[in-house]
Amino acid sequence: MAEYTTSEGPCLDDSFLVFVTVEGNKLYFATCSFYADGRDAALANLQEHLGSPIELVLAGSTEWNSRVLWPPEMAGREYFTFTEVPAATLRDKAKKWLSGPTHEYAISRTVRGYLQQQLTTNM
Repeated sequence: MAEYTTSEGPCLDDSFLVFVTVEGNKLYFATCSFYADGRDAALANLQEHLGSPIELVLAGSTEWNSRVLWPPEMAGREYFTFTEVPAATLRDKAKKWLSGPTHEYAISRTVRGYLQQQLTTNM
C-alpha cells in the first residue's frame, strides 16, 4: 500500500492511495483518490486486519511525492521515482510556465524488487 501526490491541486485531485495485491503469480494494482468517501473507515479496517498502523502524511504536499505505507518493513520508502519531462513544444513550455513541469513516474527499484520477491514467495 502506498500514497502519492502530484502538483495538480487544488483544482484537480492531487493525492492518491495505491493498493497492490499478489494473487497466484500476478500483481494487481488499484488506485483511488485520497478524498474517496469511506477512506477513514476502510483504513481503520485495514489497520486492524493487518495489525499495523497506516500513517498518511503526504495529503498536504503540493509537489510530486510518494511513499510506501505498508508493509512495515517498506513503510516510508519512496514508492515512485519521478522524472521531469522536458518541454519540447511551445504548448508544453507554456504549460510548464503556467502549472509547473510534467513528470513521468515509475515504481521505484526498491519497491519493484520487493514485489518481485513477493511473486517468487507466493508461487
